[in-house]
Amino acid sequence: AWPYREEIPAVEAGPDELRNWCQELEKRLASAKDAEAQATKKVAALRKEVESAWQSLATAEAAHTRQLNAERSQVARLKRELEELRAVEATRARSQSGLIARIADLQH
Repeated sequence: AWPYREEIPAVEAGPDELRNWCQELEKRLASAKDAEAQATKKVAALRKEVESAWQSLATAEAAHTRQLNAERSQVARLKRELEELRAVEATRARSQSGLIARIADLQH
């Protein structure tokens, strides 16, 4: 079905009317092709923007993951250091208790 059926010239139309009608159709076709080309360009530009956004997201996610891993490593290191300090403190406390006990024994 022709979308512009009401615009099709009558069979009795003269050559000038048919020529004008054909020229109008050619203009519409050219305009439609232009619009299609513009839409294609816009789609390509949007695709590039989306790809760029995904790339930025991946870069940011990788940086965040690296930072998170570094922070986890630092927390693990600090926990180990804390455990070492607690062990040293426990040893010091035992040594101090032993010294106090010896001093008490010597005083009696």
